This record gives sequence, C-alpha cells and structure tokens, in this order.
Amino acid sequence: MQLTIFDDDRIDAFYPITFSRVVGDLRCGILKQRQRISHHFESDNDSYLMDDSYCALYKLKHPDWSINESNSGLFVNSSLRVSSEAMAQIESLVDESAILAGDRVVALKTKQKIRSFPDLATLAPQLDQIYPDTETRLYSNLADLIHDNPRMIDWDYKECFYDADNFFETEPGVSVLDPYQVWIGEDAELKPGVVIDVCK
Repeated sequence: MQLTIFDDDRIDAFYPITFSRVVGDLRCGILKQRQRISHHFESDNDSYLMDDSYCALYKLKHPDWSINESNSGLFVNSSLRVSSEAMAQIESLVDESAILAGDRVVALKTKQKIRSFPDLATLAPQLDQIYPDTETRLYSNLADLIHDNPRMIDWDYKECFYDADNFFETEPGVSVLDPYQVWIGEDAELKPGVVIDVCK
C-alpha cells in the first residue's frame, strides 16, 4: 500500500522551526514525525505532500523522495500524535474513508489520485465514511511536541528499537539496573565502575 505523509495548512503554528523544514522533519522523541509514521506502517516507498515553498529545498536534499506527486492509498497527517489507539484507528480505514479532527484531516484512504493538500482537504468531507476524531490525535503547535517528548522517547524505544530477543554482556564492574529498558548502541564501550540505572 502506498503511504503518503502530508503537512496540513497549520504549518505556521510550528514556526520558527518550520521556516526551513516540514512538520514531518520535527523530532519528538527519538524519531522524527515522518520516521515514526513510516516505521509503523512498514513503508519503504513513502511520498510526501508539502507546501510548494519547500519543494525546491527538499528535492535538492532528497532527490530520491516522491514529493507532491499524484498518489492514491493511505494519507497520514505529519502532525499525528502517535498512540496505539490512533494507529489502530488509522489501520482500520477502508477505501474512501477518513478520520477528521474538526476541520483537520488526521488520515484518509482513497483510490483517487491526490497531488496536494488542498486536493486532500477538499476530498475528505466528500468520502463515503467519515470518522470523527474522539481524542486529540494531532499536534497543534511546538508546545504540544515539547510536552509530548518524554512519552514519545518511551514509545520510540519500546516500539521501534527494543528487541525482546536482544541481550548484551557487560564488562566486570559494570552494573545495569532494569536491563530490559536499556538500549546500547553498536561499538559502545562501558568502563568498569559504570552504573546504568533506568529504574523509576
């Protein structure tokens, strides 16, 4: 299934950071917004709908990206406040259906070709099935992202990085408390006397 991540018309609420980047490139937690969405839907061939003012920059930085090209499939707002409930609701979408939070599109699934956010915003209310967003599924501004950062660090670790089958050995003299909450990068070196404590 084709996944398209899109910025809606609230990008100015994330100024000044979005002067030079799209909302999907804002980091909340370990990952950027677009990385988290793409990882969850296991998509290797994302496309992105963004304001035309960003296109030249992003085509230069990411020549392999599909930007503002006509696509059908699943469309997910880059401002998505990821949760298990939100992802389950998006996964349950059938063709020609959408999730709306007031006048904002959270996600949409269609067989129709869409090339820009205005096209998507116009199409959404006309689809066969509209699901109201019963919770706050979208970030509204930078403060929302900042306040949600601790939750998303935990989410990213558990959902994207933690491997239940993984284990690591430490040097004598190194103590790890609650090791199932610790992720150590490749080639990291722990010296004797180090204590890693992630207990609450």
